[in-house]
Amino acid sequence: MQTPAQLIAQTTLQGFDKHYRIFLEITRGARQRFEQCDWASDSQSAKKRITLYTQRVDEAIEELKQQFDLEQFDEELWREVKIEYVHLLYRHKQPELAETFFNSVFTTLFHRRNYNNDNIFVRPTLSTEYMDDERPTYIGFYPTRNGLTRTVREILQLHQLSLPYEDLNRDVRRIVCCIKKEIIPKLKLRIHFQIRILTCIFFRNKAGYIIGMGVNGDEIIPFALPLLNNEKGGIYVDALIHEWDDITNLFSFARSYFMVDTQTPNAVVEFLLRMLPAKSKADIYTSIGLQKQGKTEFYRNFLHHLRHSSDQLEIAPGIKGMVMTVFNLPSYPYVFKVINDRFAPPKKTTRERVKEKYLIIKMHDRVGRMADTLEYSYAAFPLDRISKELMDEFREKIPSSMEIEDNMLIIRHLYIERRLEPLNLYLAKPNIEDLEEVTLDYAQSIKDMAAANIFAGRSEERRVGKECR
Repeated sequence: MQTPAQLIAQTTLQGFDKHYRIFLEITRGARQRFEQCDWASDSQSAKKRITLYTQRVDEAIEELKQQFDLEQFDEELWREVKIEYVHLLYRHKQPELAETFFNSVFTTLFHRRNYNNDNIFVRPTLSTEYMDDERPTYIGFYPTRNGLTRTVREILQLHQLSLPYEDLNRDVRRIVCCIKKEIIPKLKLRIHFQIRILTCIFFRNKAGYIIGMGVNGDEIIPFALPLLNNEKGGIYVDALIHEWDDITNLFSFARSYFMVDTQTPNAVVEFLLRMLPAKSKADIYTSIGLQKQGKTEFYRNFLHHLRHSSDQLEIAPGIKGMVMTVFNLPSYPYVFKVINDRFAPPKKTTRERVKEKYLIIKMHDRVGRMADTLEYSYAAFPLDRISKELMDEFREKIPSSMEIEDNMLIIRHLYIERRLEPLNLYLAKPNIEDLEEVTLDYAQSIKDMAAANIFAGRSEERRVGKECR
């Protein structure tokens, strides 16, 4: 006979398993959509996948409410539920995602005073190191032993798409030529030089990316091979992307999410973290479409940073907007944005309209020009870390969005995004070496957004600036 705690844990995990099953069904369809040039369906699938999570959480909560009396929070019961849930995750392939799902269910059901590690997964419980699927997450190749040309050919044939290469020999020659010309001269090749290739293709928009890295002793050489459909029954390799900035931009917060078919997402994330050390777990989980896990990882990182820093939250530099109050922690590379209670003339909009625009940007192809955001409800900040000027700004601009509990300021709803240096402040600096480049890129950004049907001045969420690192 199962206990109530076991049944609640089991029901919650079943809700998560249903979510990830549907998530993977949509994700796996990316291969066929790419092969069939079904770009319209691909765009719709990307939007549909973003909304899945909330639907499954709501379904799980409804199921729990039908089976159990959850009107009052029972502390002893839910501590047992968490323990039983951990037991269920022992052999699970996505334990970190399942923990986040549990958190979502719990925080929707109960008051924030109960949000602590006894009841939810503020910290992860199970190790996800060295996880792997039945099929290895990546495969190693040895070009110094088997020859570079043969290795490149094997890499291109690894994923077995249903379409043939337009000209496989040509693509192999081009890649080998690029490696010999631009990569090998910079290396002192070790005898056990290895190329590691992820066994899942990263699909996004009209491309599929073969992702890998060269491992030369303690040197890591990340690269990507974008595959394009010639729309005539064949595919071809468009380029060899290997410069650090280009690889990093491929996983930028200003890009749409990848479709990556994997039963063990943490294994893929760990591979990419070694390949892209400047990225965080939050960045990588978000880039592969697991933005809820990205939020979890971000929040854990932020709590850790708060504990190990002492600077104060303050009004973000730059011209104040008419719609949002923006603040930041100088030592942390993100900004926090809250919708104002009232909008200064001539701005005419509503809180719901602003939220809709943020959702449009999340759903849209951001073409490398629009920042993705993390959206939080009831975020807590220590009162002693808030500057007097910022608190005055809160009281003036967002009184309906804030409340004080004990020693914490609670903001009911806010957005978080990567901190950018406002373009006007960047251009005000003396002796800017890249003035012409930045000015031309600003103009190009307007063209890029227009091509994606986003027009400057029409969206409050358009962000123009230089990323702060």
